[in-house]
Amino acid sequence: MNRPEDADVAAPPVPPAPEPVAAEVRCIRCRYQLAGLSPDGDCPECGTEIARSLSEDRLADADPRWLGRILLGLALLGWGPWAILISILLGLFIGVVIGAFAANDLGLPRAIEVTFGVVLFGVGLGVMGGVVVAAIGGVLVTSIEPRDEGEERLDEPRLIARWGLVVAVILPAAHASIEEAVAWPMPESVRFAVLAAAMASGGFALVALHARFRDFAVRIPSSSLAARADRGRAWYRGVTIYVVALMVLHAGRDLSESVPALSVLSDVLAVVSVLGSCVAFVVLVIAFFRSFGILDLALSLRSTIRTSLASGAVASAAPVPAEADGR
Repeated sequence: MNRPEDADVAAPPVPPAPEPVAAEVRCIRCRYQLAGLSPDGDCPECGTEIARSLSEDRLADADPRWLGRILLGLALLGWGPWAILISILLGLFIGVVIGAFAANDLGLPRAIEVTFGVVLFGVGLGVMGGVVVAAIGGVLVTSIEPRDEGEERLDEPRLIARWGLVVAVILPAAHASIEEAVAWPMPESVRFAVLAAAMASGGFALVALHARFRDFAVRIPSSSLAARADRGRAWYRGVTIYVVALMVLHAGRDLSESVPALSVLSDVLAVVSVLGSCVAFVVLVIAFFRSFGILDLALSLRSTIRTSLASGAVASAAPVPAEADGR
Protein backbone atom coordinates (compact mmCIF):
# COMPACT_ATOMS: atom_id res chain seq x y z
CA MET A 1 0.00 0.00 0.00
CA ASN A 2 1.29 3.40 -0.94
CA ARG A 3 1.74 5.77 1.91
CA PRO A 4 0.33 9.29 1.48
CA GLU A 5 3.65 10.90 2.11
CA ASP A 6 5.14 9.06 -0.89
CA ALA A 7 3.04 11.17 -3.24
CA ASP A 8 4.67 14.32 -1.91
CA VAL A 9 8.22 13.13 -2.68
CA ALA A 10 9.44 15.03 -5.72
CA ALA A 11 10.77 12.95 -8.59
CA PRO A 12 14.45 13.53 -9.37
CA PRO A 13 14.85 16.27 -11.96
CA VAL A 14 15.44 15.07 -15.47
CA PRO A 15 18.47 16.84 -16.97
CA PRO A 16 17.51 18.77 -20.07
CA ALA A 17 18.57 17.31 -23.36
CA PRO A 18 21.62 19.05 -24.79
CA GLU A 19 20.98 21.60 -27.48
CA PRO A 20 21.65 20.22 -30.96
CA VAL A 21 24.72 21.41 -32.80
CA ALA A 22 24.20 24.76 -34.47
CA ALA A 23 24.41 25.29 -38.20
CA GLU A 24 27.76 25.67 -40.01
CA VAL A 25 29.62 23.45 -37.52
CA ARG A 26 31.75 20.87 -39.26
CA CYS A 27 33.80 17.94 -38.03
CA ILE A 28 37.38 18.93 -37.36
CA ARG A 29 38.62 15.74 -39.01
CA CYS A 30 36.45 15.04 -42.07
CA ARG A 31 34.48 18.32 -42.52
CA TYR A 32 31.13 16.51 -42.19
CA GLN A 33 28.22 18.89 -41.52
CA LEU A 34 27.25 18.36 -37.84
CA ALA A 35 24.24 20.69 -37.67
CA GLY A 36 21.29 19.21 -35.77
CA LEU A 37 23.24 16.36 -34.17
CA SER A 38 23.64 15.83 -30.44
CA PRO A 39 26.90 17.24 -29.04
CA ASP A 40 27.24 14.07 -26.96
CA GLY A 41 27.51 11.84 -30.01
CA ASP A 42 30.10 11.03 -32.61
CA CYS A 43 30.53 12.18 -36.18
CA PRO A 44 28.55 9.76 -38.36
CA GLU A 45 31.17 10.03 -41.09
CA CYS A 46 34.46 9.35 -39.27
CA GLY A 47 33.50 8.61 -35.66
CA THR A 48 35.26 11.61 -34.11
CA GLU A 49 33.63 12.91 -30.92
CA ILE A 50 31.44 15.87 -31.80
CA ALA A 51 32.52 17.60 -28.58
CA ARG A 52 36.01 17.97 -30.03
CA SER A 53 34.63 20.00 -32.91
CA LEU A 54 32.86 22.26 -30.40
CA SER A 55 35.81 22.73 -28.05
CA GLU A 56 38.24 25.62 -28.04
CA ASP A 57 40.44 25.99 -31.09
CA ARG A 58 43.40 24.03 -29.68
CA LEU A 59 45.91 22.04 -31.67
CA ALA A 60 45.31 19.13 -29.30
CA ASP A 61 41.77 18.90 -30.73
CA ALA A 62 42.87 19.04 -34.36
CA ASP A 63 42.80 16.18 -36.83
CA PRO A 64 45.54 13.80 -35.59
CA ARG A 65 46.68 12.92 -39.11
CA TRP A 66 47.07 16.58 -40.06
CA LEU A 67 48.78 17.35 -36.76
CA GLY A 68 51.20 14.48 -37.39
CA ARG A 69 52.18 16.10 -40.70
CA ILE A 70 52.70 19.42 -38.94
CA LEU A 71 54.98 17.86 -36.31
CA LEU A 72 57.02 16.06 -38.97
CA GLY A 73 57.24 19.24 -41.04
CA LEU A 74 58.48 21.27 -38.08
CA ALA A 75 61.17 18.66 -37.42
CA LEU A 76 62.34 18.63 -41.04
CA LEU A 77 62.19 22.41 -41.27
CA GLY A 78 64.23 22.68 -38.08
CA TRP A 79 66.93 20.10 -38.86
CA GLY A 80 67.20 20.22 -42.67
CA PRO A 81 69.01 23.59 -42.89
CA TRP A 82 71.49 22.45 -40.25
CA ALA A 83 72.61 19.72 -42.63
CA ILE A 84 73.18 22.41 -45.26
CA LEU A 85 75.20 24.59 -42.89
CA ILE A 86 77.36 21.73 -41.58
CA SER A 87 78.03 20.54 -45.13
CA ILE A 88 79.04 24.03 -46.27
CA LEU A 89 81.36 24.53 -43.30
CA LEU A 90 82.96 21.14 -43.90
CA GLY A 91 83.44 21.98 -47.58
CA LEU A 92 85.03 25.33 -46.70
CA PHE A 93 87.39 23.64 -44.26
CA ILE A 94 88.53 21.14 -46.89
CA GLY A 95 88.92 23.96 -49.41
CA VAL A 96 91.15 25.91 -47.01
CA VAL A 97 93.32 22.85 -46.36
CA ILE A 98 93.72 22.13 -50.07
CA GLY A 99 94.45 25.79 -50.75
CA ALA A 100 97.12 25.86 -48.05
CA PHE A 101 98.85 22.83 -49.56
CA ALA A 102 98.66 24.34 -53.05
CA ALA A 103 100.01 27.72 -51.91
CA ASN A 104 103.07 26.05 -50.42
CA ASP A 105 103.60 23.76 -53.43
CA LEU A 106 102.96 20.72 -51.27
CA GLY A 107 101.35 17.73 -52.85
CA LEU A 108 98.59 15.94 -51.00
CA PRO A 109 99.20 12.27 -50.28
CA ARG A 110 97.10 10.09 -52.54
CA ALA A 111 95.08 8.63 -49.68
CA ILE A 112 94.22 12.07 -48.30
CA GLU A 113 93.35 13.34 -51.77
CA VAL A 114 90.94 10.45 -52.34
CA THR A 115 89.46 10.95 -48.88
CA PHE A 116 88.93 14.67 -49.52
CA GLY A 117 87.29 13.84 -52.85
CA VAL A 118 84.85 11.46 -51.19
CA VAL A 119 84.13 13.96 -48.42
CA LEU A 120 83.50 16.77 -50.92
CA PHE A 121 81.10 14.50 -52.79
CA GLY A 122 79.36 13.87 -49.47
CA VAL A 123 79.26 17.62 -48.85
CA GLY A 124 77.39 18.10 -52.11
CA LEU A 125 74.94 15.37 -51.18
CA GLY A 126 74.53 16.91 -47.72
CA VAL A 127 73.65 20.30 -49.17
CA MET A 128 71.20 18.80 -51.67
CA GLY A 129 69.72 16.53 -49.03
CA GLY A 130 69.32 19.42 -46.58
CA VAL A 131 67.53 21.49 -49.22
CA VAL A 132 65.18 18.62 -50.05
CA VAL A 133 64.48 17.90 -46.37
CA ALA A 134 63.76 21.58 -45.64
CA ALA A 135 61.54 21.84 -48.71
CA ILE A 136 59.53 18.78 -47.65
CA GLY A 137 59.24 20.26 -44.17
CA GLY A 138 57.92 23.52 -45.59
CA VAL A 139 55.30 21.68 -47.64
CA LEU A 140 54.15 19.67 -44.61
CA VAL A 141 54.03 22.70 -42.29
CA THR A 142 51.88 24.57 -44.80
CA SER A 143 49.48 21.68 -45.46
CA ILE A 144 45.84 22.66 -45.17
CA GLU A 145 43.82 21.62 -42.14
CA PRO A 146 40.79 19.46 -43.08
CA ARG A 147 38.34 21.88 -41.46
CA ASP A 148 39.56 24.73 -43.71
CA GLU A 149 39.23 22.96 -47.04
CA GLY A 150 37.21 24.99 -49.50
CA GLU A 151 37.18 28.11 -47.32
CA GLU A 152 40.66 29.59 -47.89
CA ARG A 153 41.48 32.88 -49.57
CA LEU A 154 44.46 33.48 -51.84
CA ASP A 155 46.03 35.78 -49.25
CA GLU A 156 46.19 33.09 -46.57
CA PRO A 157 49.63 32.94 -44.87
CA ARG A 158 49.73 29.21 -45.56
CA LEU A 159 49.61 29.73 -49.32
CA ILE A 160 51.99 32.71 -49.29
CA ALA A 161 54.53 30.75 -47.23
CA ARG A 162 54.22 27.66 -49.44
CA TRP A 163 54.58 29.33 -52.82
CA GLY A 164 56.57 32.45 -51.98
CA LEU A 165 59.93 30.71 -51.71
CA VAL A 166 59.19 28.68 -54.84
CA VAL A 167 58.60 31.87 -56.81
CA ALA A 168 61.73 33.43 -55.26
CA VAL A 169 63.83 30.56 -56.65
CA ILE A 170 62.09 30.25 -60.02
CA LEU A 171 62.11 33.94 -60.99
CA PRO A 172 65.91 34.49 -61.18
CA ALA A 173 66.41 31.06 -62.76
CA ALA A 174 63.77 31.77 -65.41
CA HIS A 175 65.28 35.21 -66.09
CA ALA A 176 68.76 33.71 -66.54
CA SER A 177 67.42 30.98 -68.82
CA ILE A 178 65.55 33.46 -71.02
CA GLU A 179 68.59 35.73 -71.21
CA GLU A 180 70.77 32.80 -72.25
CA ALA A 181 68.20 31.51 -74.76
CA VAL A 182 67.87 34.82 -76.58
CA ALA A 183 71.64 35.46 -76.34
CA TRP A 184 70.95 39.09 -75.55
CA PRO A 185 71.89 40.71 -72.24
CA MET A 186 68.93 42.46 -70.69
CA PRO A 187 69.28 45.95 -69.18
CA GLU A 188 70.46 46.16 -65.59
CA SER A 189 67.15 47.78 -64.67
CA VAL A 190 65.33 44.59 -65.71
CA ARG A 191 67.71 42.44 -63.67
CA PHE A 192 67.19 44.59 -60.60
CA ALA A 193 63.42 44.47 -61.13
CA VAL A 194 63.49 40.66 -61.30
CA LEU A 195 65.70 40.54 -58.21
CA ALA A 196 63.33 42.88 -56.38
CA ALA A 197 60.37 40.64 -57.25
CA ALA A 198 62.25 37.53 -56.11
CA MET A 199 63.28 39.13 -52.82
CA ALA A 200 59.76 40.39 -52.22
CA SER A 201 58.38 36.91 -52.81
CA GLY A 202 60.94 35.18 -50.59
CA GLY A 203 60.84 37.82 -47.86
CA PHE A 204 57.08 37.89 -47.53
CA ALA A 205 57.08 34.08 -47.59
CA LEU A 206 59.19 34.22 -44.41
CA VAL A 207 56.76 36.76 -42.98
CA ALA A 208 53.86 34.41 -43.76
CA LEU A 209 55.76 31.46 -42.28
CA HIS A 210 56.09 33.38 -39.00
CA ALA A 211 52.35 34.10 -39.16
CA ARG A 212 51.79 30.37 -39.56
CA PHE A 213 54.02 29.70 -36.56
CA ARG A 214 52.11 32.30 -34.55
CA ASP A 215 48.84 30.54 -35.33
CA PHE A 216 50.30 27.29 -34.03
CA ALA A 217 51.59 29.03 -30.88
CA VAL A 218 48.21 30.63 -30.15
CA ARG A 219 46.48 27.28 -30.51
CA ILE A 220 48.86 25.44 -28.13
CA PRO A 221 48.57 28.00 -26.38
CA SER A 222 52.02 29.54 -25.77
CA SER A 223 52.28 33.30 -25.42
CA SER A 224 56.09 33.24 -25.43
CA LEU A 225 56.32 31.39 -28.75
CA ALA A 226 53.60 33.63 -30.21
CA ALA A 227 55.64 36.69 -29.17
CA ARG A 228 58.75 35.23 -30.81
CA ALA A 229 56.81 34.64 -34.02
CA ASP A 230 55.47 38.22 -33.91
CA ARG A 231 58.98 39.65 -33.51
CA GLY A 232 60.30 37.57 -36.38
CA ARG A 233 57.38 38.51 -38.60
CA ALA A 234 57.86 42.24 -37.94
CA TRP A 235 61.62 42.05 -38.46
CA TYR A 236 61.46 40.20 -41.78
CA ARG A 237 58.69 42.47 -43.02
CA GLY A 238 60.88 45.54 -42.41
CA VAL A 239 63.96 43.94 -43.96
CA THR A 240 62.03 42.82 -47.03
CA ILE A 241 60.57 46.27 -47.63
CA TYR A 242 64.00 47.88 -47.24
CA VAL A 243 65.84 45.48 -49.57
CA VAL A 244 63.12 45.56 -52.22
CA ALA A 245 63.08 49.37 -52.13
CA LEU A 246 66.87 49.32 -52.60
CA MET A 247 66.57 47.05 -55.64
CA VAL A 248 63.96 49.38 -57.13
CA LEU A 249 66.32 52.28 -56.45
CA HIS A 250 69.10 50.49 -58.33
CA ALA A 251 66.74 49.89 -61.24
CA GLY A 252 65.77 53.59 -61.26
CA ARG A 253 69.41 54.61 -61.22
CA ASP A 254 70.14 52.40 -64.25
CA LEU A 255 67.19 53.88 -66.13
CA SER A 256 68.25 57.46 -65.31
CA GLU A 257 71.78 56.78 -66.56
CA SER A 258 70.38 55.98 -70.00
CA VAL A 259 68.66 59.38 -70.20
CA PRO A 260 71.11 62.33 -70.50
CA ALA A 261 68.57 64.79 -69.12
CA LEU A 262 68.44 62.84 -65.87
CA SER A 263 72.21 62.76 -65.26
CA VAL A 264 71.92 64.83 -62.07
CA LEU A 265 69.25 62.50 -60.72
CA SER A 266 71.45 59.57 -61.67
CA ASP A 267 74.33 60.93 -59.58
CA VAL A 268 72.07 61.42 -56.58
CA LEU A 269 70.61 57.93 -56.92
CA ALA A 270 74.13 56.49 -57.26
CA VAL A 271 75.21 57.99 -53.93
CA VAL A 272 72.01 56.90 -52.18
CA SER A 273 72.22 53.38 -53.61
CA VAL A 274 75.85 52.96 -52.49
CA LEU A 275 74.99 54.03 -48.95
CA GLY A 276 71.88 51.85 -49.00
CA SER A 277 73.89 48.87 -50.24
CA CYS A 278 76.32 49.21 -47.33
CA VAL A 279 73.43 49.13 -44.88
CA ALA A 280 71.80 46.28 -46.80
CA PHE A 281 74.96 44.19 -46.51
CA VAL A 282 74.90 44.53 -42.73
CA VAL A 283 71.16 43.80 -42.66
CA LEU A 284 71.53 40.67 -44.78
CA VAL A 285 74.34 39.36 -42.56
CA ILE A 286 72.07 39.87 -39.55
CA ALA A 287 69.23 38.18 -41.46
CA PHE A 288 71.47 35.17 -42.12
CA PHE A 289 72.15 34.67 -38.42
CA ARG A 290 68.54 35.41 -37.49
CA SER A 291 67.46 32.66 -39.86
CA PHE A 292 68.71 30.18 -37.26
CA GLY A 293 66.03 31.64 -35.01
CA ILE A 294 63.46 30.30 -37.47
CA LEU A 295 64.91 26.81 -37.13
CA ASP A 296 64.93 27.07 -33.34
CA LEU A 297 61.36 28.38 -33.34
CA ALA A 298 60.22 25.45 -35.48
CA LEU A 299 61.83 22.93 -33.12
CA SER A 300 60.51 24.77 -30.04
CA LEU A 301 56.99 24.69 -31.46
CA ARG A 302 57.29 20.98 -32.15
CA SER A 303 58.52 20.26 -28.63
CA THR A 304 55.79 22.36 -27.02
CA ILE A 305 53.04 20.81 -29.15
CA ARG A 306 54.23 17.31 -28.24
CA THR A 307 54.31 18.28 -24.56
CA SER A 308 50.78 19.69 -24.70
CA LEU A 309 49.52 16.54 -26.44
CA ALA A 310 51.15 14.34 -23.81
CA SER A 311 49.72 16.38 -20.93
CA GLY A 312 46.30 16.31 -22.55
CA ALA A 313 46.46 12.52 -22.86
CA VAL A 314 47.47 12.21 -19.22
CA ALA A 315 44.63 14.50 -18.16
CA SER A 316 42.06 12.54 -20.15
CA ALA A 317 43.31 9.26 -18.69
CA ALA A 318 43.25 10.50 -15.09
CA PRO A 319 40.59 8.89 -12.84
CA VAL A 320 37.51 10.94 -12.06
CA PRO A 321 37.33 11.99 -8.37
CA ALA A 322 34.52 10.43 -6.35
CA GLU A 323 32.85 13.81 -5.79
CA ALA A 324 32.69 14.44 -9.52
CA ASP A 325 30.79 11.30 -10.53
CA GLY A 326 28.19 11.56 -7.80
CA ARG A 327 29.50 8.98 -5.34
